[in-house]
Amino acid sequence: MPQFGRQISGRPARRQVYRSLLHALSTFGLLALITVVVAACAGVNDSGSHPDFIETQAASQPAEGDEHGGEEGGTPEPGGEASPGAGGEDLAATGQELAASNGCTACHSMDGTAILGPTWQGLYGSEVPLADGSTVTADDAYIAESIRDPSAQIHEGFQDLMPKTFGDWSDEQVNAIIAYIQTLE
Repeated sequence: MPQFGRQISGRPARRQVYRSLLHALSTFGLLALITVVVAACAGVNDSGSHPDFIETQAASQPAEGDEHGGEEGGTPEPGGEASPGAGGEDLAATGQELAASNGCTACHSMDGTAILGPTWQGLYGSEVPLADGSTVTADDAYIAESIRDPSAQIHEGFQDLMPKTFGDWSDEQVNAIIAYIQTLE
């Protein structure tokens, strides 16, 4: 009889141990799942794109010059035209990475959609209406000034919301953004 009593009193104790073990395993599984999700999202930047995806996309797009006989372009001189080509493709890819990593894509679309700022699609070489009623051609000089001093010429229909933090960008960084904008026809 004492053995029988032990079994009865032991069973609830074992059940409690099994429940505690099951609870611990469930908690561990949930923590493992959260860790995997956080690790997977660690490489995603502010634009929602993974940097490896951006590099792959930039590398898979042919340069504009390759389609028309392959004129070679290089890194432009400050204030010079940023023409796509062999070196220009790398410059445009760098510009795409800069745009994504600096939050440009949060306000400027690449597909023609107006967000907080004007779209970059078809911008290069177009006539831009300004808030003061004048127009300006979106060339290297205009885009460089718009990056470094965004309050200088406000695009009609948009507010002066762009951060003034890009004034110290190097000519190479600005030219990379310009080269990227040129690819967005």
